[in-house]
Amino acid sequence: MGKKFIHIALFCAMLNVVYAQEKSVVFSDELCTYEGFYDSGKYTEKELKDTYELIKGIFFRYSGDKEKIERSYVEIKNKLENLSVVKEPFFEALLDSTLIYLDKTYKAKLIQLEAEHNPNVLLRLYQDNTEIRQYAEALVDRKTKLLKSYEYLTKKQMEKNGYPERLWNNYQSNIAQSNKYDLAFDYVLVYGWWNAVNHQLPHISYDGRQFEAFEKLFVSLETLDCDEP
Repeated sequence: MGKKFIHIALFCAMLNVVYAQEKSVVFSDELCTYEGFYDSGKYTEKELKDTYELIKGIFFRYSGDKEKIERSYVEIKNKLENLSVVKEPFFEALLDSTLIYLDKTYKAKLIQLEAEHNPNVLLRLYQDNTEIRQYAEALVDRKTKLLKSYEYLTKKQMEKNGYPERLWNNYQSNIAQSNKYDLAFDYVLVYGWWNAVNHQLPHISYDGRQFEAFEKLFVSLETLDCDEP
């Protein structure tokens, strides 16, 4: 009788430990609100919430003037560096990748802004890429090479545009203007150089793998509510 009582007491104590370790956290995406039950001996609520912030995607706003871009960069970088993500390789690598993308995008955007007054700075970035180098050299030239690059870019865009004649008419109208070099510079810088550079930046594909990895952190996950899609 005594031994049986001891076994029951031990079993109850073990159950109490299990239930004491299991806690829950509530989080939402664009459509639904979830409650995840997790082992508090493995993760903290802050780690889970911070990890969720990371997998949602923390995006750098790089539009506007230099002051706005710098402010956005500092704000996002501080947020990333203060996240306490779950200490697992997938999430730690995602955090590192996000910081790298942020830094490289910020650097490229500053170069683009400076190029409006000093186009030689364009020769600092991705010069091993033929297309980017050609755009940069044309923008530095600001004359014959620039107009040729503008024509090349327009014809390239026409191949994938539903109204190619509109692009061509816009091009012809611009090169007939007295400020044709300025118009060509602005167009090639944004639609040529920047678009080509943007393709070289280490973008992160938010393809569902992030949420799948996050979901595995929980003992169970319940959907509390969903809006109509």
